[in-house]
Amino acid sequence: MLKFKTALAAVLSNLSFKNFKKNQLHLLLALDLILQGLNLINAEHFFFFPPEPPIILSILNSDVVGGFGVIVGLLIVALSAQTKASVKTNRWLIVSAGCFFGFVFGVELMHLTFANAGPVMASSLIGDFVMVLLTIYVAFKSNTLDDDY
Repeated sequence: MLKFKTALAAVLSNLSFKNFKKNQLHLLLALDLILQGLNLINAEHFFFFPPEPPIILSILNSDVVGGFGVIVGLLIVALSAQTKASVKTNRWLIVSAGCFFGFVFGVELMHLTFANAGPVMASSLIGDFVMVLLTIYVAFKSNTLDDDY
C-alpha cells in the first residue's frame, strides 16, 4: 500500500495543465475515446452483425468494449498532463487507441457491407476512419526518444 501511495504522489506531483496545450491531438483522441466509449456502454444493441453465434454479439455489446475506450481515453488525458511522461506508456496508449478505433471501424464496415445499414452507419464509419487516421498521425508525430515526451 505504501508503494501505491508513493507512486500516486509521484504522478500527482508531475501534473501540469500547461501540457494540455502541447498535447492537443492527444486530448482530441482522448475526448473521442471517452465519448465513443460512453456511447457504446449506453447502447445495448449498437453492434448487430454478425448474427450468429449470439455469443459474439453479447461480447461486442457488453460494457467491456466501451469501458476499454473510456479507460484508454482517461489514461491519455492523465498522460497529457504529465510534465515528464513515459514514452513507452505513450506508445501503448496510442496503440490501444488505434486498436479501439480500428475495431469499431471494422465492425461498422461489416455492418455497412453485409447488413446494408444505411447512411447513418456510413457517416459513423467515415468518422471512425478519420479517427484511425488521426491516431496514426499522432503516433507518427509523437516523440520516440526516451528522454523527451
